[in-house]
Amino acid sequence: MNMNEAAKQIVQFILKWLAKIYIAKTKPYIIVVAGTTRRVWIKEAIERALRERNFLVRTNQKHFNAEIGIPLSILNLPSGEGDVKKWGAILWQATKKALDFRKKALNPEKTEHLILEMAIDTPMDMAYLLSIVRPNMVVMTTITMIYQEHFETLDNIGREFEALAAALPWNGILALNADDARISGMKDAYKGKVVTYGFAENAQFKAVDPRRTETGEEFRFEVQRKELESYRKKINRFGQHHIYAELVREIVLDNFKAQPKEFFNRMAKGLLGHE
Repeated sequence: MNMNEAAKQIVQFILKWLAKIYIAKTKPYIIVVAGTTRRVWIKEAIERALRERNFLVRTNQKHFNAEIGIPLSILNLPSGEGDVKKWGAILWQATKKALDFRKKALNPEKTEHLILEMAIDTPMDMAYLLSIVRPNMVVMTTITMIYQEHFETLDNIGREFEALAAALPWNGILALNADDARISGMKDAYKGKVVTYGFAENAQFKAVDPRRTETGEEFRFEVQRKELESYRKKINRFGQHHIYAELVREIVLDNFKAQPKEFFNRMAKGLLGHE
């Protein structure tokens, strides 16, 4: 039996509130990747960096990045596609996860770093997604006119993403692509920590002199800390999007320092192999 529009709205409403309860209960650190391109590669790079720092990490499944997909990603559940019976089972599992307040379910050692893609295709989509989840860190990629059916201008799309930047808490992190004028202009939308990445001269995490080799991409990585640090990096993948992803990976490594105590506690409890 296929799910009609009314049933879809009911499922969406229930998942939204169960996801909100789950977040309130487990308090994950939420990193959102947003923009119209490169989200998948950036998300993968962030995941790699956090695992290098020995954090528990989970990312959204497939392309679960909109009204129903975001709650499913938060609850770590599959889609029922168009099958009403499957959705019934999924909603039951979601309810059990959200309402499980046993001590085991609230183990602070299992606090996750949850990486979510957020996609929009109509005005006010971002407002709805932010009514489900608020980010601790946001990485912005690009703004292109792939949503022209519902948005008249790139500036209108940009305003949707500005709302995401403005939703960060005072101690959040906003990472902006310095090569996209509309993205880099969002620095004024957030008063907390802002870092930039890209090829632009003013990027804080910068790629210089990119070259394609027989095995992938190579570039000089520059970052200004107490002093300018500069060295060449090699990526065994082809494409400029992988350079951007590597720059974001460096931002994450720079901002997330795993403490040895946390690492050994998790190792002793057998959690490191079960992320």
